[in-house]
Amino acid sequence: MAKFRPAFPRKPLGRKAPPKKSSGFARGLLSVGSSCPMATSRPDPAAALPEAFRQYATGGFFDEMMAPDGTVRPHYRHFLKHFGAVSPADFDAKRRAVDLAFLRQGVTFNVYGDSQGAERIFPFDLVPRIIPANEWEKLEAGLVQRITALNLFLHDIYHEQHILNDGTIPPHYVMSAKHFRREFVNVKVPGDIYIHICGTDIIRDDKGNYLVLEDNARCPSGVSYVLENRRALKRTFPEIFEAGGVRPVENYSQELLKVLQIRIIFCFCLVSVCLVFELLFSCRRNILCTGE
Repeated sequence: MAKFRPAFPRKPLGRKAPPKKSSGFARGLLSVGSSCPMATSRPDPAAALPEAFRQYATGGFFDEMMAPDGTVRPHYRHFLKHFGAVSPADFDAKRRAVDLAFLRQGVTFNVYGDSQGAERIFPFDLVPRIIPANEWEKLEAGLVQRITALNLFLHDIYHEQHILNDGTIPPHYVMSAKHFRREFVNVKVPGDIYIHICGTDIIRDDKGNYLVLEDNARCPSGVSYVLENRRALKRTFPEIFEAGGVRPVENYSQELLKVLQIRIIFCFCLVSVCLVFELLFSCRRNILCTGE
């Protein structure tokens, strides 16, 4: 902002002249001049936003895109630059096109217990939830730590059961659980991995902290929705991905295949070793029985 310099005649140095009352107009000009020690007015953050977002209010909740003071968070500026040029009519047209594509491709789901049994289009938000790299690194490390802890917990439950014996978890909670398999006690699984894929539902509180709602470890699902949502968003707003630095998700199936292949190789080696020992034991038993 340019500095305001009052166009009043300078007073000669020496004896101070008595102060004069300034008009309201002059007081108003001085109050906005940056060279004046008086309070300065701050620009309205909403003025820099697209028209569709100028009346946007977070309502006291944590908002991924907008800060509490009305400014746009840094990792959303690139998206808003392109999204702000979309008119409400174009936005509705894009949303209808995505819904129609999902319906034709069968990207639907059923509500358990719904008497109608009708398939519903999987809900898709055209405004993506962007996670900056520094937040994702922390979130990823926490998820890795969590699934590691879950596997260690299951290994302890089916082997030493320290967590039950020391009273951390009352034994009847585990022993009476529907999916606790007593026949699996002391059975060694390949790599001590009980959970190969875990679908963790994550939410955020009013401060923006990540919280785990639940872990879907028994029968995880939903990866196909992630892949389809990414493809739909790239078709709808291709310019967002050109310079946005978004990490890809298309390689998920290849990464999953690698994990399964490693487990298969481990199981094959384990079975081969067991067969060799069984063969040696059988040969030794036959030799002892025949006396040769």
